[in-house]
Amino acid sequence: MITYKTPEDFKKMEAAGKVVSNIHYEIYDKTKAGMTLIDLDDIAKNIIEKSNVKASFLGYHDYPAHICASPNDVIVHGIPNDYVVNEGDIISIDVGVIFEGYHADAAFSFGVGEITEEEKNLLSKTKHALHEGIKLVKDGQKLGTIGNKIDKIAKKNNFGNVMRTMLVMGLD
Repeated sequence: MITYKTPEDFKKMEAAGKVVSNIHYEIYDKTKAGMTLIDLDDIAKNIIEKSNVKASFLGYHDYPAHICASPNDVIVHGIPNDYVVNEGDIISIDVGVIFEGYHADAAFSFGVGEITEEEKNLLSKTKHALHEGIKLVKDGQKLGTIGNKIDKIAKKNNFGNVMRTMLVMGLD
């Protein structure tokens, strides 16, 4: 059952989302070859502590980190470890925080330094698919409709079957 939210609820959701966004930008700006995935988790930890929010992932089913960090062929939910980031890596970062009972959770992927044209194409086309899905977001829209749009773009670009591989999540 979905409960209706008040303007105050939306402000709390937005505040949580801003922290997630800030973490994304900081990790993107600071990630350099030679850092470890634990270093990236530390960036998130510092922002989380300064922002008066709670890390959604830390401690959830004994998860040991503030973020998920997935380099290269690690699909999702990689645990930050001593892997050393290299020039040309593709890193996916998933961040979740809780602010006054409201979760915000988002992932993004980026290249470290110079990446191949194929990798640039992958990142560009997947970002395009996301933005096309976001364009469909409106009151009353079904999540499946949004996911289907993203899936169609992924298939068109030979990126596989997103709907069978990943799931669309909603928060109540």
